[in-house]
Amino acid sequence: MSDYDFSEYIDASIDRYTASITNARLDKEGQPPKSTLTITGTNDVIFGSWTLGVKEFFTNDPDTNIITSGTWNVDKRCYTHEIWTGDYTPGTPLTEHTQREFRF
Repeated sequence: MSDYDFSEYIDASIDRYTASITNARLDKEGQPPKSTLTITGTNDVIFGSWTLGVKEFFTNDPDTNIITSGTWNVDKRCYTHEIWTGDYTPGTPLTEHTQREFRF
C-alpha cells in the first residue's frame, strides 16, 4: 500500500490558500506511517507543514482513500480538520477523533 493525497483550496482577498494532505496507510516496511498537512499560498509559498503522530490519521478508514474537507478561517489564519486516532487495522475503521486547529 502507499500514501494518497488530498488537496483543497480557498480564495481569500489577498491570497489563495491550499491545504494538501497526505494520509498514510503504510509507509516503508518497518517504519511507522506518516500523515502530513501542508498549507501553501500563492506562488507555492509554504505557510506551515505538520506531520501527525504514528497513530493519527485524517480519516477514520485510511484504506478507503476518502478524506473529508476541513474548514478554513483565513481571518484567524487557521485550518481545522478532524483527526482520527488509534491502532489502525485494515477493515476496521477508527472510532476516536477530535478537531485540531492548524495555525499558519
